[in-house]
Amino acid sequence: MRLGQRDGNDLAVEIVILRHELAVLRRHVVRPDLEPQDRALFAGLNRLLDRSRRGRFIVQPETLLRWHRDLVGRKWTHPHRPGRPSIPAGTVAIILRLARENPTWGYRRIQGELATTGVVLAPSSVWAILKRLYVLFFIELDIRRVHVTGITAHPTGSRVVQQARNLTMALEDRVRPFKFLIRDRDTKCTSSFDGVFMAEGIRMIRTPATAARANAFAERFVGTVRRECLHRGLGQLAPLNVEPPPPIGDPEPSKVRRSDAVFGLVGEYRLVS
Repeated sequence: MRLGQRDGNDLAVEIVILRHELAVLRRHVVRPDLEPQDRALFAGLNRLLDRSRRGRFIVQPETLLRWHRDLVGRKWTHPHRPGRPSIPAGTVAIILRLARENPTWGYRRIQGELATTGVVLAPSSVWAILKRLYVLFFIELDIRRVHVTGITAHPTGSRVVQQARNLTMALEDRVRPFKFLIRDRDTKCTSSFDGVFMAEGIRMIRTPATAARANAFAERFVGTVRRECLHRGLGQLAPLNVEPPPPIGDPEPSKVRRSDAVFGLVGEYRLVS
């Protein structure tokens, strides 16, 4: 109301004086200390100005946006919602044990075996644990024999070299020696890895980058393992199991027993009390 009672000349002169005072203050004060009410006033009045005229004061548009984000953050404070509960350590240990003792099993086969002991997990949960494991394997292309040399969660170049040495020692009595080895461009396959096979007269062939078809036999084997060779019935239960076992929480790994079937080709697990 007071501003409305004054003529335009007085307002223009006062604006010039205030702008000059602001320029003088800016030369002496780098960052003014503003109270909450000051911030509210600047934020409200800036909304009344045209966008082209904003940013001419001590408060920049970026500062106003930051104030607004802080205000929204303090107002919309929802309680923390925990995500999916983590898998108990005992269950993880059993999954890793089944994967070590049965290299050809995939995550669905392991999930089905767990169901027979009362451990209820989604296949995706088992897959999330198994994807931490790395498997080094070799295939003899002429007879399609697969050599699984090791499974680990922490692969290193030195470990891969040692597994290569173990393989060459195990196959040194072959009548027909190997002529070449096709491998991908994994960084863990170092020059020392190549040297183990080159010392045996084996020529190393590296596949082109991002060309999975160049190593089709290995890719096909990985796909077969993932799709699984062994399956169970409805509800991941064996056909003779009428009633599923009662679900349990975190099982004790030492109470899981394995029994071999089909001359050791198939392993079945049960939880003892």
